Amino acid sequence: MANLFLHYAFDWWMQLYHAHQPFERYADDAVVHCQSLAVAQALKEALAQRFGDCGLTLHPTKTRIVYGQDDHRREAYPGTSFDFLGYTFRSRRSKNRHGEFFMSFAPAASQAALKPRLQTVHGWRIPLQVGRTLAELARDYHPIRANLSCGIALIPPFSRSFMQMPFPPLWGLPVSEIHPTFD
Repeated sequence: MANLFLHYAFDWWMQLYHAHQPFERYADDAVVHCQSLAVAQALKEALAQRFGDCGLTLHPTKTRIVYGQDDHRREAYPGTSFDFLGYTFRSRRSKNRHGEFFMSFAPAASQAALKPRLQTVHGWRIPLQVGRTLAELARDYHPIRANLSCGIALIPPFSRSFMQMPFPPLWGLPVSEIHPTFD
């Protein structure tokens, strides 16, 4: 029901009065893309008025303006990142098709989304299982490994390098040295 109400209160209103501002909305979370700070501030005020007219209020801490810093946008601004649907969008180092590095405003899995997976893996206490072979570990954790692989498979299109961060401390080896085979 809330989704239908927001379709009228937000989606329809944005398409009618701010068609040039692209936006994404999922349930009660939304991101609106603006070309300038002035446009973003004016839209934030207009949204507060619109929501007020519909008997709603904007969340005071979640409703904010974020500046998407990258190689072409380098100005300083208090808010330069945000979380949306389990991803943190912020300035990140990326590599183009020619192998050159540059800064882009890109998503990667948020710490909040990764925390449950990391806690599961940490609970395995793999560094303490020194008397076991990799094949034994793989056999014991195979159902969980398949589940983790499924979750990790959703992340690489955004930031493959970000996923290398949590695993080396768990295995005690650099990522480049982990080549397990499963019988």
